[in-house]
Amino acid sequence: TDALAWELEGGLRVVFRPSGTEPKLKVYAELVRPVPPAARFAAIEADAAAELAALRTELDALLDR
Repeated sequence: TDALAWELEGGLRVVFRPSGTEPKLKVYAELVRPVPPAARFAAIEADAAAELAALRTELDALLDR
């Protein structure tokens, strides 16, 4: 598919692609974090969710939503 993927530091990836059926742009964000055995999953999940929320805010401003 035609897409633009940005690999960012810290395990972030953002992919932009046109919809195949509608005149709109779709944006996908992914954050990959290793989970050490001793770590609490909930804390890592909360940190990742906060980072993705901040990324979404920046993308919304960039795309003028």
